[in-house]
Order: sequence, then structure tokens, then C-alpha cells
Amino acid sequence: MHIKDLNTLPFIEKFGEDPLVGSALCDFALFTMSSEFLTSLLPEELELAASPFDTPEGIHPVFVMANDTDLRFNLFLEKEVQVQALDPELHYQEFIFSIPYVQFKQKPKIGTQGPYIFLPVLYLNSIIAVIGGRIFYEFNKNLTNIKRSSNTMDISLLSLPIVNEGFKQVGPSGKANTFPNFNTLSPIFALPTVEFGPYGYVESMYTVAYENVDIQPGNMEIDNIRSKYMPKEVFAIPDITTSVFGAFRFEYNWTLSYAKFIEL
Repeated sequence: MHIKDLNTLPFIEKFGEDPLVGSALCDFALFTMSSEFLTSLLPEELELAASPFDTPEGIHPVFVMANDTDLRFNLFLEKEVQVQALDPELHYQEFIFSIPYVQFKQKPKIGTQGPYIFLPVLYLNSIIAVIGGRIFYEFNKNLTNIKRSSNTMDISLLSLPIVNEGFKQVGPSGKANTFPNFNTLSPIFALPTVEFGPYGYVESMYTVAYENVDIQPGNMEIDNIRSKYMPKEVFAIPDITTSVFGAFRFEYNWTLSYAKFIEL
């Protein structure tokens, strides 16, 4: 079974529009990188689009989510996988690097031009989540070793470090909507995701239920040691109260839609 077998009306009517649901404890950081470098990561038909954030020319926003994730099937699919004697729940760590505000250079025949979020890479420590993401969503998921403590995430492969992430809380927690900079960046969560793989371009929607959550402002440091998907440097991101290009921790519920093909 592949994505093309799921992206049909009878399947959706039987099993619901969002097959995967769950929760995550997330260290989130919005920051910037060189537009030239980010363009080098995009498939040929995509380009960077204008963003609502005030950035100098040649600079574009990116964000990272370092997640402790719980995943399960929705109630309709859960009954089905239990019949097949499969475990309907997963728990894993993941590090997601995302480029928001990308678009197609030309409007697709089927699908919108954008804007989208493009995910160059996702590092996970669950082989099941890696296989599922690659088969059904064209996500570039990579199996790695991930060691997480209360304030750090260390990602490695064959004992070789790839990326290290650290978070340090600054100031008190509060409702997300009481932080002006969070309200400014929150439209990011309404963008669909576009991915490219062996079967072409697909679109999906990862919905973050952020409206009533608490956030913990904090400083984040991301040390890219050998990932080819980011510049090899240390990124120091201030807390969200300091700048919209800031970091925080929050716990949220999420859903993931079926992927839909985009025809160019």
C-alpha cells in the first residue's frame, strides 16, 4: 500500500480525514539562514516565497522542532490495526528542520502555488515512523540515535554526532496568546507542508493545536556538527520574549492529514 491507495474518497470516508493524531513536547525555535543556502536545498520546481517577517535581503526564516512525540492512529484506523494485531501507538524522539514560505515557481495543474513549509530533513529514532513517513508522505526521514534529557537532544549516527540541541528556560511560563511575538509567528502553524520524493510532490497538513497551550520562553542553541541540511555552525536563538526570531517550549496535540498529490 502506498499514498496513492489512501488518497481516495472511499478510504477517507471510512477512516477519517486525519489518520494520525498525537501529542508532542517541543523545543521550538524560529531563526534565519542564508536564502542562497536554503534555495540549494529546494527541489527544482520550488522557490523561496515572501514571508511576513522583517528580514534583510538574502535572509529567510527557518524553524526547528525538537520533539518528544507520541503518535497513534485515529479511532477508525485504530480498530483496523488492532484487527491486524499491530500496535496502534508509537513514542519516539525527532528533530525537524523546516523552511516556511516556499512556493512553486509555476502554479500546479492540481494544487496551490503556495505558500508551503518544506522539510529538508527529519531525524528520528523510530524505524517504524521513518518507514511510514517515507512511504506515505515522501518525508525525508532519517533513522538516527537520539539521546534526550530534560534540556538537551543529541543526535548521532554510528556514534558520530550530527546535531546537538540545548534549551534553557528564561522567565516564567504563560499562555501562548499573551506573548506578542508568539502571536506574530503563529501563522506558520497554518501552512501546509509540501514534500518531494520518488512519486513526485505531495501536500499534507500537520495541524498544531496551539491556541490554549502554555509556553516556556527559553534560549536555544543548535550546534550543527555534520548535517548537510544546515550550515555547519552554532546557532544561538534568544527567547521568544526578546524577538519573534526566538525560542520556547510547549506541549501540544496534533493531527496529520492524508497526503495529496500535486500535479505540475
